[in-house]
Amino acid sequence: MKLVVTKPQIVSVTVLTLVALAASILLSAHFGDFTMRPGDMEKTKSMHHHS
Repeated sequence: MKLVVTKPQIVSVTVLTLVALAASILLSAHFGDFTMRPGDMEKTKSMHHHS
């Protein structure tokens, strides 16, 4: 049995992959800012110490 892949299938898988990648980047940027700015460490430290 030979697997035949058509051009529209390749294009659709590529587009879906790019959309999923973009969505994961947007979600991570929305829920967690990974840029290190001065003062951000103090803010995150105070959030984690619930005493």
